[in-house]
Amino acid sequence: MKNLREILIWKSRQNVARFYLWIFCILGIFLFYEDYHHGKITSAMFYIIVSVIILPATLFSKKHSDHFIDILAIIVTFLYFLNRSFSQLHNAEHLIWIPIFPLLYFFLLNKKWGSFLSSVSLLIYIFSYYFYEQLNDIKPAGHAIFIQSISAYLITAVISYFFEHNWIRTQKDLQVLSEIDFLTNILNRRGLENKFLEYLDIASRYKENLSVIQFDLDKFKKINDTYGHETGDKVLSELAAFIARQIRKSDLFGRLGGEEFIIIVRQVKANSAKKMADKFRKEIEIHKFANLHITASFGVTEYLHGETMQKMISRADRAMYRSKLKRNCVTVL
Repeated sequence: MKNLREILIWKSRQNVARFYLWIFCILGIFLFYEDYHHGKITSAMFYIIVSVIILPATLFSKKHSDHFIDILAIIVTFLYFLNRSFSQLHNAEHLIWIPIFPLLYFFLLNKKWGSFLSSVSLLIYIFSYYFYEQLNDIKPAGHAIFIQSISAYLITAVISYFFEHNWIRTQKDLQVLSEIDFLTNILNRRGLENKFLEYLDIASRYKENLSVIQFDLDKFKKINDTYGHETGDKVLSELAAFIARQIRKSDLFGRLGGEEFIIIVRQVKANSAKKMADKFRKEIEIHKFANLHITASFGVTEYLHGETMQKMISRADRAMYRSKLKRNCVTVL
């Protein structure tokens, strides 16, 4: 299942791929005119045919798979490259285009495929050059351009690799930051929803048990009004750290907003989740947070096969508000 970040990244790569294809289409028309003018009919027909193929493929690419436009861009690139290599290797002018290939691979695909295709293309390029060097009269200037193009190719490949690596790392860091509550250092609502959906998918697919424990601090507004918001924030941060130490690594713990928290527990039925919630309730009651005694009201519910995340959270929320009518207790729905 793709999250929003992955969808946006994919769309941006698709736009870059389309941009490259339009450039190649325009370049193909230009090269068709140039080769046709110089009497190179076969080469000219190749360029115009590829350009004609690109236009509808680019316009209707949304009807195909996610990677169709990327694969098409790579294939077209190789077609231009190979045709230029076989038809004009004697003058070596086309070699100046070689260094753009790593940039193209990394932008259209990813770090793994970009590295692989850059390496393979470089080997094919070197092999083809030395193979056809034996069959064609290549001028000394052509050898110099070849060496320069190899150097530029390697520099572009290295820069593209590290740019992609750092870009991916930055995106992951931003993704993590966007899903963390800055006050309590636990998951925020967005982070909870993204991971909750993954847990629901697993529970539905493998028929696992899944329960939700939702709780809210009792009379928290009075704490803010009496001791100030700074103390209130300290209570929340200490409570979050306290609960985070109690839960399992497989459990999700986050802040829904304000003084409301939620724990998502895998492979646990409602009755066992109730025992966990009651344990947390008792420990919160006897523990001091920012040198204050507090209590919390809990709501517990269990996943019903086929239901949505919203329905499950809504039921846990109703259970919690029933507890809040009495305060410092646990209700199961």
